[in-house]
Amino acid sequence: MNVRLPGHLVDVLSMVADRWAPGARSGVAAVLRILLHRFGNDPSFARCVAQHVSDPLAQGPGDHDVSVRVPAQLLVAVDDMTERLGIATRSEALPALIARAKIDVLDEGDSTLMDAMERALAGVG
Repeated sequence: MNVRLPGHLVDVLSMVADRWAPGARSGVAAVLRILLHRFGNDPSFARCVAQHVSDPLAQGPGDHDVSVRVPAQLLVAVDDMTERLGIATRSEALPALIARAKIDVLDEGDSTLMDAMERALAGVG
């Protein structure tokens, strides 16, 4: 999956990854896969993400390329959830997803997601 994101959202992904895997080159990709999985498979979380589509944090010019390998079935789940929520495209959902992650992880708003991140990133190096 390739997407262009505003630089401040790439920074958010890096800060989330650095929380548990400082300096890990694959940390951002792992964080993105975890977030995409949760979005595609947890309708409650996905509805929270949808509320951030128009959030100022999720806005800005897509001036940074982000590329991550994602299993096809995960992309299908993400696209299905995006459609169910009335979000136009995956590219529109991704900034909202990262904005929500900032609240849930960096602002410590969701201990369940924080625990999942910690377990998943424990072995990333």
